[in-house]
Amino acid sequence: MPKSKGRKKAVVHQIPRAKEIEVESPKWYVVTMTGLMVVGVLAVLAYYIFSLSPWSLRGGLLAIAIGFIMTVNWH
Repeated sequence: MPKSKGRKKAVVHQIPRAKEIEVESPKWYVVTMTGLMVVGVLAVLAYYIFSLSPWSLRGGLLAIAIGFIMTVNWH
């Protein structure tokens, strides 16, 4: 019985990847992000401890939310 020569496999050319550049966030970004979250927690605590207006609770929660949103872009 004759032998089958088989099919030739397709040649796959891989494109070499460029080196990824590591980009770090500036120091002020980290300080701002952390500061917003700390000030937000303090504002929420002040609302409950000292019975302040509801605006301090809203402002504290907003500061915490903005701080957490900033963590998405932090490298």
